[in-house]
Amino acid sequence: MTILDTMRRGVSGMRASVTLDNLNLSQDFAGGRVLLVGDKSATYEQIYRSQLWINVMVNKLSRGIGRLPLKSYIAGGEPGERERVREGPLADLLARPFEGGSPFDFKSAIIGNLCLYGNAIAVKMRPRPGQPPAELLPPAWGFWTIQPGTNRRVDWYWFNSLGGQRIPFRPEEVIHWKYWAPGRGLEGISPLEPLKDTIKLEDAARRTVISSYEHGARPVGGYSVPGTLKEETALRLREQLNETYGGVDNAYKILLMEGGAKWESMSHSLVDSDVIPTMKLTREEAAAVFDIPPPIVGILDRATFSNITEQHLMLYMDTMGPPLTMFEETLQVQLIDQEPQMAGQFVEFELAEVLKGDVQKRYDAYNKAQWWMTPNEVRARENLPPKDDLDADSLHTPLNTRSEEDESPPPAQALLPEARCPGCDRILARDVLGATIRCRDCKNEARFGASI
Repeated sequence: MTILDTMRRGVSGMRASVTLDNLNLSQDFAGGRVLLVGDKSATYEQIYRSQLWINVMVNKLSRGIGRLPLKSYIAGGEPGERERVREGPLADLLARPFEGGSPFDFKSAIIGNLCLYGNAIAVKMRPRPGQPPAELLPPAWGFWTIQPGTNRRVDWYWFNSLGGQRIPFRPEEVIHWKYWAPGRGLEGISPLEPLKDTIKLEDAARRTVISSYEHGARPVGGYSVPGTLKEETALRLREQLNETYGGVDNAYKILLMEGGAKWESMSHSLVDSDVIPTMKLTREEAAAVFDIPPPIVGILDRATFSNITEQHLMLYMDTMGPPLTMFEETLQVQLIDQEPQMAGQFVEFELAEVLKGDVQKRYDAYNKAQWWMTPNEVRARENLPPKDDLDADSLHTPLNTRSEEDESPPPAQALLPEARCPGCDRILARDVLGATIRCRDCKNEARFGASI
């Protein structure tokens, strides 16, 4: 069953009366395109498929966020108190977003659409009216059109299939993630918008290199002949030369000419065209637009061991931080808050696994966290089973950080009774329990714990 068939299941027959007022049917349903050199153009989807560095940046973000666990919680009575929700409509929806789709598929589809189009959408599929959604379908944004509202911001979201079928959805029937954009703010701006000139130059440079290898690995030249050739003769000679000497496989063959013809070489090369610097510039500008540290995507021109480690943390804290927050808050506002069965719940990405760092740093951090982390909590972070020990569920305060009020004599010493001499009633020096002590004055013996 296709996504279109699945979406059509929840659409009632009353939708046929929906009008297309305020809807621009001439707009590009492909979600945007870039004009290229030579009166060519490419949609954002085609750019993702064909432009190396755009593909790399989008994959880095969509797959990186797709691997992060998205967990549901319910708030407790005290500030900061919460409990993991493992069952229920929200937890089930996050575990199985749509038929045949995994949580990774759903998260990477949403982030991938945001990276390409600046927008992403998911359709709420309910088994019956009044029930919470059982599926969240994430079709590509390129198939959607927004119909502005008269009394509210949006009247309808239109899904436009390749076969020409169009299905309207009310705003409350979808979840719409979008980046900020000036104007009315109905749609976000694609990150590819500021890269249009960069993509145009990179495409031209790449086509130049391909053309140079298809038509000759050496710089293009020409031949000159005395007099004037007839048009038919010139065409015949050009075809013969291209067929015999054109292309990579025919490069550097010996050229034979007759009738006084001379070969004239041209000194212009790919180096003169700055093709390689242009292609290198593309990757750096793309990394800047997507806010990805260059070493993370293999740009190691100015990388060192130390800054690669720090920039790995930057990827999850600074680069992925904003889209993660938008993902969570949009789900909260447009899904959870609208469903009574999900009241009091919220979602949050789990970053502990990817921010663990190396073993030595983790162990040092755990040692400093004894005040607020129990041994069993540390074991849970390391995917180890809990210890069946009361001490493993207690907080430990380091001795060098205790205050004077916390200081108390050891329990064993506090419980030891005093030892007195039976002859002179002198208090004898304390020793371990059970030790025999002799009085220095009357030479009598006394034992701790003994009755006088």
